[in-house]
Amino acid sequence: MAGRSRIRIDRSYAAILILAAVLSFFRIPLTNMIQTEGAGYLCAAAELYLICFMIFFEGHARAVRMVMAPRMRQGRTADAMRFFEVAFLFSLLTGVVLAAAFFLGSRLLAVFAAGEADVYLVIAAMAPAILFSSVSGVLRGYLYALEMDRAAEAVCYVYSALTVIAGFLFTSRYSAYGEKVSALLRVPRYSAIYGAAGAMLSQSAVSLTILLILTVLCLIGRRAMTRKYGRPNFFGYEEERSGVRRLFISCSGPYWLFALLYSLWVVTDVRLALLSNPDFEAAGSFYGRGLALIYTIRFLILIPFIRMTRDAAAANVRDEHSAFRNRGRVLIRLYRYEAAAVSMFVSAAAAPIAGMLAPDPSPELISGLQWGGACIYFGGFLFLFMFVLLESGRERDIYIGLGAGLVLQTGLCVLLTFKAQMGVGAVFPCLLTGIAAALTAFAVMSRQTVRLLYLGEPIRRLIGNILCCAASGLVVYLLSELMTGKISPFPVFLICLIVYLILYFVMSVLLKVADFRNLDRIPGGALLRDLAEVLHL
Repeated sequence: MAGRSRIRIDRSYAAILILAAVLSFFRIPLTNMIQTEGAGYLCAAAELYLICFMIFFEGHARAVRMVMAPRMRQGRTADAMRFFEVAFLFSLLTGVVLAAAFFLGSRLLAVFAAGEADVYLVIAAMAPAILFSSVSGVLRGYLYALEMDRAAEAVCYVYSALTVIAGFLFTSRYSAYGEKVSALLRVPRYSAIYGAAGAMLSQSAVSLTILLILTVLCLIGRRAMTRKYGRPNFFGYEEERSGVRRLFISCSGPYWLFALLYSLWVVTDVRLALLSNPDFEAAGSFYGRGLALIYTIRFLILIPFIRMTRDAAAANVRDEHSAFRNRGRVLIRLYRYEAAAVSMFVSAAAAPIAGMLAPDPSPELISGLQWGGACIYFGGFLFLFMFVLLESGRERDIYIGLGAGLVLQTGLCVLLTFKAQMGVGAVFPCLLTGIAAALTAFAVMSRQTVRLLYLGEPIRRLIGNILCCAASGLVVYLLSELMTGKISPFPVFLICLIVYLILYFVMSVLLKVADFRNLDRIPGGALLRDLAEVLHL
C-alpha cells in the first residue's frame, strides 16, 4: 500500500510539473504573436496569475489530499467532509475577494504593476481565472482523497492541451481586434495590449472549463464514496471548524510563501525597472522568451528526481539516519551532475538559443539566458529541498527559509533598481535577486536539516563537476561566438550541443565525477553507463 501511495504521489507531482512547464513554455509562441511589447504588458499580469495558480491549484489541492485521505482511510468520513467543506468555503471566499480586487482595481493595479493605465484590460481579463482556480484546487485535492488519482492527473494534461488551443485562438482573435482599435485611435500600443488581454482571457476560459470537468468528476467520485463508506454523519464531527481552518492554512501555507518567492521578484523587478526605464519591449524580450525557457527547463529537469526526494523524506520521517544520508547523497549527486550540465550549456550557448527563440534576439534576451543557467541550477535545488521538507512534515523549516529568501530578494530589488539604476535593460538585477533568494532559502532550510546538508560527499567530486562544466562551457561559448551570425542558429545549437555532451561526458568520467551505480535513474543515464563500459572508461 505504501509503495502504491508513493507511486501515485510521484505521478501527481510529475503531472503538475508538466503543466507548469507548458504554462511557462507557451509564453514563447505567445510573445511571437503579440510581439515583445505585448509580452511586456503581459509579464506582470502573468506572474501575478502564476502566484495564485501555484497557491490554489497545487497548494490547496495538496492540503486537501494530505488531510482528507488519512481520515477517509480511518473511516472518519464526517471529519473528512468537514475539512473539505471548510477548505472549499475558505478557497472560494479567497478567490472571490482576489478576483474582485483584481477586476475592480484593475486600473490602479495596472499603474502600480506596469506604469501603464491601459494595461488594466490584461489584469481584468485575469480576474475570472483566479476565481475558478481557487475552487479547482480544492476539487482536485478531493479527487486525490477519493483515490481518483488518474482522473486528477488527467485534468493536468487536459489543462495543458486546452492552454495551447485556447491561447492561440483567443490571442489571435484579440490581436486582430486590437489592430483595428489601434488604426481607429491611431495608438499603436493597443494592438499589443489587446493581444495580451486575449492571452489572459484564454486562461480564464480554460480555468472555467477545468472547473466544470472537476465538478463532474467529483460528483461521480462522491457517489462511489457513498457506496463504499456510507453517508457521512454530519452531526458526528470530532474537530471544531476553527481548528480545521487553521489546519488547512498551515498545510497550504508553504505554497503561499513559495509562490511569492518564486514569482514576486519578477513583478517587483518589472515595476521598479519600468519606473526608471519604461521600455516594455526590453521587458517582453526577456520575460516573454528567456525567462519562459528558464522556467520550462527548471520544471522539466526536476521530474526524474521526484521519487528520490520521496525516498529521502520517507527515511527522514522514520529517523533512519543511514538510509537518509545514502538516499540524499544519491539525490544531490545525480541532480548536480545533470542540472549543472544543463545550466552551463544554457549559459554558454545563449546566443544560438536566443537566435532560435527570436529572429532578431535582443541583448536583454542573450544576457538573460547567460545568467539564467544559475537560476535553473539553484532554483532546482530549492525545489528539491522544499519537496523533501514537505514530505518530511517540516513546514516550519520552509517558513524560515522561504521567508528569509523573500526578505532578501525584495531588498535587493529595491537596492539595485533605485541605487544602482539597473532595471530590465540590464537583466542582471532580476536574476541576481532570484539566485540570491534561492540561495538564502536553500542555506537556511539546509541549516535546519543538517543531516541532509552533510552527506559525506567528497569535495573532489564537487570540484571535478565544476571543472567539467567550466571547461565544456568555455569551449561551447567560443564555438557559438565564432559561428553565430555566419550560419543559422539551429545548426550552431546542434554543433554546440554535440560538442558539449562529448566533452562533459568524457571529462566527468576521467575525473570520476559520474556515479555509474545510479546513473540509470536519470534520463539517458543508462546509455551513458553502457557507453562508458564499451569505451572501457
